[in-house]
Amino acid sequence: MPTTPDVDANPNPTAGRTRRRRRWYRWPIRVLSVGAVGVASVAISESCVTAPPALNSIDGVDRLDARDRAWPGLVAQAEIPWDEHLIPFIHAESDEDVPYAIGLVHAHLRLAQMELLRMISQARLSEMAGPLTAGIDAALRAVDLDRAVPEMERTLPADTRAWIERYVQGINDYRTTLNGRPADARTLGLDYDTAWTVRDVLTFAR
Repeated sequence: MPTTPDVDANPNPTAGRTRRRRRWYRWPIRVLSVGAVGVASVAISESCVTAPPALNSIDGVDRLDARDRAWPGLVAQAEIPWDEHLIPFIHAESDEDVPYAIGLVHAHLRLAQMELLRMISQARLSEMAGPLTAGIDAALRAVDLDRAVPEMERTLPADTRAWIERYVQGINDYRTTLNGRPADARTLGLDYDTAWTVRDVLTFAR
């Protein structure tokens, strides 16, 4: 009776290594996909600005006039003139007012994009897009961008902490002046009710 030849339990010794390599490649692919989503999200928010505003919404002139109001966080005289190209310049008598004014200007020009990137940095895309981005949020949480943030915040030099706190105060003071959300923020369903914190800025920077 003919005998069955011995069969190697693993005829392809490189198969295991190939599977391991494929698993290793998944993380770079996920990280790249997260970056692509971030770029695409910012591009979408930019494109939303070109859409015509809804009736009775805030127009550009009203938003620019907001820069001239008496800001409650100023400790001395300061002004933010804009040239003919709408480029801002900050003139402040106190150094303490400089980061505050920068926060005002950043929020005035880029609040919707800042809110979007804050949500990306905190792995909260699914709050806007639903289950479609659940996998991306999971990958972002695995990257754990804010893991080191509590220790970073704890060890901040006093002058650095004071600078960031004033910057955050400027962002939040500007937010209180808004009568509604801009068109891009409404389209993306961005949360404008949560105040910015020092921890948000550190996570956002990472």
